[in-house]
Amino acid sequence: MNAEPLLLLALDLTGTFAFGLNGALTAVRAARLDIPPGGRGDVPGSGDRR
Repeated sequence: MNAEPLLLLALDLTGTFAFGLNGALTAVRAARLDIPPGGRGDVPGSGDRR
């Protein structure tokens, strides 16, 4: 059995994952998310409804 196709597939999937993770981290950094623990308490009507 030739292992080359499996190696290329693994490298391709690893690169795709790294590219997606980098994009996600860049988006979070660009958005400068500041979400307080417990939710968004600064938005009217977003409190716990019990």
